[in-house]
Amino acid sequence: MRRGKKTRGGAEKSELDENGWYVRDGVLIRYFGLEPDHYVLPQGVKKVKEGSFRPWDKPKTITLNEDLEEIGERTFQYSYGGDDGLIIPKSVKYIGEYGCSGLRKVHLYRSTETHIRAFGTNTEIIYLD
Repeated sequence: MRRGKKTRGGAEKSELDENGWYVRDGVLIRYFGLEPDHYVLPQGVKKVKEGSFRPWDKPKTITLNEDLEEIGERTFQYSYGGDDGLIIPKSVKYIGEYGCSGLRKVHLYRSTETHIRAFGTNTEIIYLD
């Protein structure tokens, strides 16, 4: 079997979808930023791994899927997410350390377990019922 060329992030180009998402076994490994202003997490992603997004990308909107269960450490540490904020779906069970620390505003269900340092000191948290 002939292997494809590697990207700078180590993924095989053949493993990337048409929008630059590199997902393996339900885990987002890396996003290669074909649409750096608007992140729309693909269906079927259950976990977003640390380092999935590049620190210099500052998306204006981030849309998570209803399958997502875990936001890893430092996932959105450098992200902006726009003035409307990020809506974290009810399916998310855990947010890791600094997982959303770069976001200005987060809409979060009270049932979501979060690391004590999941959010930044300036992150506005709006709880959903």
